[in-house]
Amino acid sequence: MPRRPRKHSSTGYYHITNRGVGKARVFNEGCDHAFFLECLRLAQQICSFKVLAYCVMTTHFHIVIKCNGPIPPSLFQSVGARFSAYYHKRHKCAGQIFQGRFRSEAIETEAHLLSAIRYVWRNPVKARLCVRLTDYPWSSYNYLGKSDDLVDNELLCSFMSADEWRDFAQQEASVRHLEPFPRRLSDEAARKIIRRRCDYLTGASAAMLKVQKCPFALATCLDAGMTIAQLARILRIASTTMHRAFKKWGAQPPPLCTVEAATSP
Repeated sequence: MPRRPRKHSSTGYYHITNRGVGKARVFNEGCDHAFFLECLRLAQQICSFKVLAYCVMTTHFHIVIKCNGPIPPSLFQSVGARFSAYYHKRHKCAGQIFQGRFRSEAIETEAHLLSAIRYVWRNPVKARLCVRLTDYPWSSYNYLGKSDDLVDNELLCSFMSADEWRDFAQQEASVRHLEPFPRRLSDEAARKIIRRRCDYLTGASAAMLKVQKCPFALATCLDAGMTIAQLARILRIASTTMHRAFKKWGAQPPPLCTVEAATSP
């Protein structure tokens, strides 16, 4: 099935996000967060884009950027390839790290842009990883009004001053923004996807998990929004067995009790 084309922004502003395969933890240590940001800096040397805000969580990331036109395809090809090579070497694993291609949201108005930036900064508070925005080290909020080689503070502060941004960021908002986790599928909807896209999985057994790389059919199911635990339940394979397989393939799933949490940080 062909991919739906991305919506282009007439303003050049985009909100971008992606998550680990099966909502797995991708950024386990500070060095993982730091290297991902370094990959973003290196991508700026290849592609023409400016970063207004970012937040690297444990299972996903959010970035707000400005491009001169559509999002350069090489942007996240560069980031994804470089980070995956680092991750495989450091954690001694193989396989896909991120859940398919990155998700993007075109930003057309200034109000939408300001709200999206605030949403990105407030992500750690929303996920209860910290109480104050300044407590989370992997957010560009900490570089407001300061010299930084990744965030374009001059562009950011053309909308309002650093102090005004800080006041604005403290305000909670009910506006919905792009999430890295699509709405969780019901088991009934998941079974329909399995029957439609990869029917042979209905007779699968745990033996298929012994291969060295994640089978395309399983990756397709996760990309459709299924969780690892849900997939194991539908295929009647032990959840711990399924989780061990995905860990071998490169994904490090969170504890079994939280793997299906739609708001997992």
